[in-house]
Amino acid sequence: MVVGPSGSGKSKTAVEIGDRLRLPVIELDAIYYLPNRAEMPRGEFRSTVMKRLADARDGWVCDGNYTAKVMDVVVQRADTIVWLRLPFRTVFMRLVRRTIRRAVRREVHWNGNREPVWWTLCSPNSVVWYTVRAWRSSPRRIQQVIAESNGRPRIIVLRSGEEVGRFLDGLLLRAQG
Repeated sequence: MVVGPSGSGKSKTAVEIGDRLRLPVIELDAIYYLPNRAEMPRGEFRSTVMKRLADARDGWVCDGNYTAKVMDVVVQRADTIVWLRLPFRTVFMRLVRRTIRRAVRREVHWNGNREPVWWTLCSPNSVVWYTVRAWRSSPRRIQQVIAESNGRPRIIVLRSGEEVGRFLDGLLLRAQG
């Protein structure tokens, strides 16, 4: 499982891990966000995620937090949690660049959704402002879910892009060896 704030590189890191270990990637955002940015109801989200995890019998890589909705379900089934705890300035700049790029290019993601420019930059519900508001509380929520797992999954905390790169390089070496 790959966790961290929006803009930390969860999806990219999960895809890299999946490629190196030849495992399917389960992107929680792609499940949760329905067309027109509607949100899947909590119960349906939980059951859908549980089914996707169960269907991946030989293993999986999952990215996303959703601490209040489904993280406990994923943590219970994970053997490792990769926690991206990069500095705020790094995450914020990545997030702003990504969000502006998606809005300007009108990129389609998660079930045909797009991020409108005005909403992306100015809405109090945008991912940029959500990340700013949740910066301090999100690690506490993640720590709480991990603590409730009674130490079952191994926790790997990566605090820089360089650490992420070294971790991925190590996976590649193990996969080739």
